[in-house]
Amino acid sequence: MFYDDMDVFEVVDGTPPVTSGGTEEASPDWFTEGEKLIEKHHTQSLQFNIGDWINEGMALAEKHQTGTLQWDFGDWFNRCPLPDDIDIDGVPKPYDLAESMLGILRSTLYDWASTAKRIPVSVRTEKLHWSHHRVIANGLPDADDATKKRWIGIAVDEKLSVSELKDRLRASRDPDRPKPNPTKSFVVKLPDILYLKLRNIARGRASTAQVVAAEFLTEYLASDEARAVEDYEIANAEERTYQRRRRAGIRTARAYDPLGLRQRVDHP
Repeated sequence: MFYDDMDVFEVVDGTPPVTSGGTEEASPDWFTEGEKLIEKHHTQSLQFNIGDWINEGMALAEKHQTGTLQWDFGDWFNRCPLPDDIDIDGVPKPYDLAESMLGILRSTLYDWASTAKRIPVSVRTEKLHWSHHRVIANGLPDADDATKKRWIGIAVDEKLSVSELKDRLRASRDPDRPKPNPTKSFVVKLPDILYLKLRNIARGRASTAQVVAAEFLTEYLASDEARAVEDYEIANAEERTYQRRRRAGIRTARAYDPLGLRQRVDHP
């Protein structure tokens, strides 16, 4: 649904609001409060068509089906000048409106908008994923744009993953902090019945099957039983390596005859 007929709220130096039809009307009760909000946010002039803003959001929602558009949604939301703590009858709260209109969770919208606000267009790069920028925004909350851009350059030049960038930022803030253990990821195939068990456990823990599986595996590998199994299998592997090399050595010794002695014995 598009909102072509919604009013334009225009405030310029304290003048009354004018509807989209151009007819001056008496100031509603929320207008005076609106002026205070504008003054509070250091806005000297506001001309905001909420209908256009909603229509733009609806268009982005359709586009969102074809790709990841965190920047587009974040920038779009930040173009709304109404603060989310607004409490005036007839004036919608931006997050309530966007959440119901787009079907995107408030927490997700907040994350996108917050990242877009802290990482302006001049700092961003298409060479990194949005998540890299989010890590920099969260890891350097008080940094200026030049510092953020420098870290973006480091991530690009060194081809850092998101987790590697997070570790580097953490280390830069606390150089004496012990380095985290490096991690590896791999794919595991399970029978359907076991995967279903993981999913059920994950639902109870408000987690994911992958995280639960990693927790189980980590816990087991840290146990005494796993260490005993590891020692036993290492010994088996070393024994197999020894026997393989021994057999190879015997074959080499049998074939090695640099002086042709075997041939002389065979043909006197």
